[in-house]
Parts: sequence; structure tokens; C-alpha cells
Amino acid sequence: MEKLEEYFAEINGREFSVKEEKLNKGKTVQAFLSQLKTIKRNSVAEGASKNCKIINGYAVLKSKDIVYKPDRTKFDGYDICRFSEWLISQGIKTPKMYALFYADKHYYEVFERVKGTQLSVTSMDMILKDVFGRNFETLVKGDYTPEQRALIGEYIYAYNRNAQQQILKLEDRHFDELLSSIIKMGKMGFVFMDTNPGNILVNKDGFILIDIDYEQTLKAFIDRLEILTGKKCTAADVIKKLETNPRALTLLAGVDDTEKFNSDISENFIFAFCSSCWYSCFLEEYHKQYLQEADTLILKKVVDALTRAGIYFDIEKSKQQTELFEALGHDYTRYYEVVESQIPAYQQKKTMR
Repeated sequence: MEKLEEYFAEINGREFSVKEEKLNKGKTVQAFLSQLKTIKRNSVAEGASKNCKIINGYAVLKSKDIVYKPDRTKFDGYDICRFSEWLISQGIKTPKMYALFYADKHYYEVFERVKGTQLSVTSMDMILKDVFGRNFETLVKGDYTPEQRALIGEYIYAYNRNAQQQILKLEDRHFDELLSSIIKMGKMGFVFMDTNPGNILVNKDGFILIDIDYEQTLKAFIDRLEILTGKKCTAADVIKKLETNPRALTLLAGVDDTEKFNSDISENFIFAFCSSCWYSCFLEEYHKQYLQEADTLILKKVVDALTRAGIYFDIEKSKQQTELFEALGHDYTRYYEVVESQIPAYQQKKTMR
């Protein structure tokens, strides 16, 4: 049997027609290529710009939008897969990337399959597809019958409650590990660190970051390094520079402001866990109460992890305060229970002003 990973290495960075690519290929590769067109219809997950399907044990992402002409800068001058592998070697918990290619007017990405549950369900299309099957496309978004709204609410509650139960079984070290990954990526200067709850999975071993924006970040790193060195650079040059000094390319983007950095990190970290009641209009009041009670316990673990890492935020006037307060149903008692570990440092800072 052909080894698909060897084939992934062969097509990495290429553009081709699936029909022509299947010629003279073995059954395993042909079967893999044949399933690419079914990704949208049979997706297991969906983001803002991509659909995902499990094919032959690999997670394959397909761009939603038709791309009539590929942007060669996605492939030329840097190796995204190598950069992905290097990030994993630095302790970032994320799936290995095997290939990025362009076929029949779409981009495709192939990743190692990882098992886990999103921190909360975020895509209404996926909710509707799971609740109503393929008939979901006949629904008019926002115009649901009371029965349909009840089914949607039950699904959201069951999914998010299950995710919360998994999160609450984890130890403090698992929260510390996720925060450590976010801090490392922040120090490297990632262009867009999307900690949307749909981009973080939870399982019995902790948290896993998925759908990292490798392309834009690595391209920005190469541009910064070329400004710094005055010569053409590659992914290998970026990795070498980051290994020497993880913040070498961040500093080119602006002033090294520790307070702003800590604020950005805490905002990203907190945001990921504040979404169990995003679709509150579908939830029964007692469902919201259950979810918010669990969120109180979870968000306390999140804030305690920030405190252990020496990262503090303004608990009375900040985006973090707003996100937490809304997630907790505007309950002051719950809020101050969650931020308890931050209070001494905050009071000390106020005294020093």
C-alpha cells in the first residue's frame, strides 16, 4: 500500500487538477484525491473560511471560497510545514502539518488528526447541519419555528456542557501549558493569534491549538527578517533567528511594551473560555444558569493560571473584565470569585498610582 505521507511531501506546495493528478496513481492516492470534492458536503468541522473532513485518518481542510489563481507567495520562499514542525518542537501543542496545495480552484491543508472537543460550539452552520442534517440548507437563518429553536438550544447546551465537563476534569498544569503556548507565540510576534473557542480542542490530555495562521505569520516574519538583514530570506532563516532570540522579529513591529504584551496575552487566553452562552437566545434560562455556574469554575482556573504566570490585567476597566462579566451573566459575586487571585496585585498597583 502506498504511504500517504510520502505522497503529501510530493504534493506540498504544488498546484494541479485532481482529474489529471489521479492518472497513474495507486488506489490509495486515487481514493484520497476522490474525496477532496466531498469535503464541504461531509465536513466534520467548519470555520469562517475553511471546511474540514477526515480522509484516510488525516484532517483535510478546504478553502470555502473559490480561488481562480493561486497566490504563489503561499508556497514560494518559505516552507509552512517546516515552520509547523518547528513550532511543535518548541512545545506548542498543535497538530503536525503535512501539506499545503492548490487544486481545482481551492487551497487544501493536510494535518495530523487529533481527537478532541471544541471549547464550545461556534459555527451556526455546523449546529444546523448536526441538528437538521442535510435539510439545514433549506432553513432561513434567523427564521426558526419554536420547535426548531428548542432543538437548536438543546444541541448547544448538550455540546457546551460536555465540553465544560471535560475541561473541569483537567489539572492546573493543563491550563498552564495552554497559556505557555499562547505566551510563546505572542513573544514570537504572531500576526493573528485567533483563540476563538473553535480553534482550541480539549481532551483528557489537555488543550490543543488548531488552525494556526501559519501563512500570514511566516510571510510577515520573512518580511521583517529581510528588513533586518537587507537580503532575501527563507523559512530556515526565520527559524534560525527565532531559535537565537524568540523576540527578535517581534521587536521590529513596535515598542517592547511588557504591560501591553501581558494585556494582549490575558485577553486572548480569557476570550477562549467565554463563549458557552454566545447563542443565549436559543437557551432556556436554566440552561444558561448551568453553563454559567460551570464557567465560574473554569474561568477561575483560567485567571489563576494567569496569576501563576505573573500576568495581570485591570479587573475594573478592561476588555478582560468585560468578557468575564458577560460570560458570568453580569453576576458580581461570580466575577470577584473568578478574579480573586488578581485582586492583591491590582490593589497594590492602585496604591502606587
